[in-house]
Amino acid sequence: MIHAGAEPHVVLRYTAEPSSSQRVRLTRFNRTLSAIDEQVIKADAEPDVVIAIRARVRAEQANDHTEVFQIVESVRTLPPRETDGQRWIVKQLDLSGLTGLVLRRVTTPRMELVSQDIASEIRSPELEIWAMTTQAMLSPFELPEWPVGVGAEWEVHLAVAAQGSSTLVQRRFRVESIEGTVLRISTAQRQSGQPGQVMIGGQETELIARESEITGEAVLDLSRAVPVFARIHTASEMHVRMPTKEGVYMTKSVGGFEIEQIEE
Repeated sequence: MIHAGAEPHVVLRYTAEPSSSQRVRLTRFNRTLSAIDEQVIKADAEPDVVIAIRARVRAEQANDHTEVFQIVESVRTLPPRETDGQRWIVKQLDLSGLTGLVLRRVTTPRMELVSQDIASEIRSPELEIWAMTTQAMLSPFELPEWPVGVGAEWEVHLAVAAQGSSTLVQRRFRVESIEGTVLRISTAQRQSGQPGQVMIGGQETELIARESEITGEAVLDLSRAVPVFARIHTASEMHVRMPTKEGVYMTKSVGGFEIEQIEE
């Protein structure tokens, strides 16, 4: 805990009602530049992807854990939003296989993740990646252990193994407002990959640097299954030296996602 915030202090705990249901719309976007020695060789843009999801809380709870099933009701794509003048190649995506998928998540009262999985059959590795990232975007933020008030700040530090490299993750949260069970939080996250040999596309590659930042805000109703609102921006950059290419290969991605609750 960095700062407990102003009085009064309250204990924040996830209290989603058993058998409750909630519908949200998730919109995600992403742009990726690829370059060799700073010379752009590729500029890819994904269409904006809009996913409608119904989240249901399981009726029976165990060990104070909350089990949530997220059912993908529909998926559609829209033309990419405004860009900075770069000429982008828009990817063609067939995400129809996501419709009907059921994503399962179990969390503690502090919203710590206990487990998550895809609780239905999936057709391809690409769709599996989309399902997993969608699930991650809908995950609530971890709540502090101690009572807090408006202005409270806390950090979470993690070491995550990915592609044969260790990534250090620093997450920082701040309470902007508390009104009953509704909590508005701002967040800033930084990740840094440790230099060394990593596996990319089945090839051993020298990682020179990998950095990413995530910033934004979310509105959590602690009695609901998933955030009722979020606006998150992401930026990442990776520099590698590949065995099949000369020079330093760089990828730079900018994207994010938005969540909004759909009224029944």
